[in-house]
Amino acid sequence: MRNRNRKALEGNRTFTDFRRKALAKYEPWISQNVRNDLYADLFTHGSIIQYPHGVVMQHGQMPYYCRGQNKDYGKCQSTLHRAITGLDRESQQHNTIIFQVRLFEFEALIKQIKQVREWPFGSVFPDVIAQHYGLTTPLIDLTSDL
Repeated sequence: MRNRNRKALEGNRTFTDFRRKALAKYEPWISQNVRNDLYADLFTHGSIIQYPHGVVMQHGQMPYYCRGQNKDYGKCQSTLHRAITGLDRESQQHNTIIFQVRLFEFEALIKQIKQVREWPFGSVFPDVIAQHYGLTTPLIDLTSDL
């Protein structure tokens, strides 16, 4: 698994280097084959993609992804799901609202930071940042680096 991911990462770096060299020459394509060129975008680090909810900077695709957690919880669940599992329906709704308010406050806090306001690589997703500061979120973290 690690070897396949390592080889894929090398390929991703190659595509990324091709794309950078083409951009430095102000050329839109990295090869003579348009299909291969468009396919290469899937493996180029730093591709900027516009989605309805905002802009995302993509990393090159990898063959394997792992659950990004430092403890075995038995099931692959978000911190929000783990926090409300076993509670009655009313308590689940109550706790979900509390966690959403915390995320809303966290977003208001980080939007005051200059680097967040002026981030040039796409939209900043507060839930993703909050997750790495220990806040309960509905997200599951994945990584290609075992």
